[in-house]
Amino acid sequence: MTVNATVENVLTKHIHLGQYLPAKQCYNNLQRALLVLTVVKKELGIDGLSAPEITTILQKKFSVKRITNQAIRGALNSDDGNYVNTTVNERGVKIYHITKKAEKEFLVEKNVIDEDFEDADVLLPPALFAKTKKYIQDIVLEINGCYRDRYFTACTVMLRRLFETLIIEAYESKGIEEEIKNDGEYVSLERLIGKCVNQPKIKLSKGTKNQLPKLKLFGDHGAHNRKYIGRKTDISKNSAEIRIAAEELAGEII
Repeated sequence: MTVNATVENVLTKHIHLGQYLPAKQCYNNLQRALLVLTVVKKELGIDGLSAPEITTILQKKFSVKRITNQAIRGALNSDDGNYVNTTVNERGVKIYHITKKAEKEFLVEKNVIDEDFEDADVLLPPALFAKTKKYIQDIVLEINGCYRDRYFTACTVMLRRLFETLIIEAYESKGIEEEIKNDGEYVSLERLIGKCVNQPKIKLSKGTKNQLPKLKLFGDHGAHNRKYIGRKTDISKNSAEIRIAAEELAGEII
């Protein structure tokens, strides 16, 4: 199946799906098509897609199997104007545009931390960070999203950011943040880790103290090595150490 520039744009963008109805809860082809139209309009500003474009996005981005152009076209054409409007482009192809009414039906009011992930897609269980600040929860969401969507280099970079953030938050929560500042600015992650593992007020296990420098190096490759391309095994083989270290640091944030 040929992928045009519009579809390629959708497929290569990382999209947060937590505020939308999950694809697995769409029980017919009209709902599936409307979900795609909603997401691409809200997230990417793309107002309108053809039936083949919608089909390809469902197959490749939303992992909906056994679906055809004809099925999507038939479902959309059966609508009486409540959910979609149509135009015809310069090549004579019918383009489907979602209505405001339909957009609202596919938005889900819930905290972004509650985005639905399959168990195999979760690197860091969101519940471990439920009592932390929202921006930490958002970092965790991005880590899991990158892991799920196979953006493994980006995942390592976000992991590096998470550990840097958690260490700083732990120091701030205990009122000792001046220990990790130099001329009013926080020191580098390498120095943060060096100080953290020797700070008695931050109670970490021996295993985590040993792992933090290794996890930093792991994140450094993603952030600074221009030839490095992350692989799933790079992350999965360290998944237990990543979770334990992050959980222990999160527990030090009062």
